[in-house]
Amino acid sequence: MATVDVLLIPVGKGPGIDALRANRVIERLQPLVVLAMHCETPDLDGNIDAFLVDETVIEAAERSLVINAARLPEELTVFVLSYQ
Repeated sequence: MATVDVLLIPVGKGPGIDALRANRVIERLQPLVVLAMHCETPDLDGNIDAFLVDETVIEAAERSLVINAARLPEELTVFVLSYQ
């Protein structure tokens, strides 16, 4: 399998996967950037606190994120975008 730099993963209830499974996927794929999706929205009532325990987390106030291949972080970084 090719290297995964950016992983979009649904975490939480509803269409997401639980924190344990999400962490297993991340360990296996070893991405540099993770975008947590489908979490903490009014419709999905998911909570990703258990998922975020050991990760470097950036909770962005924006609804979007620009990722540049030349400026990827050196270590795993998890982004949680604001729901609007």
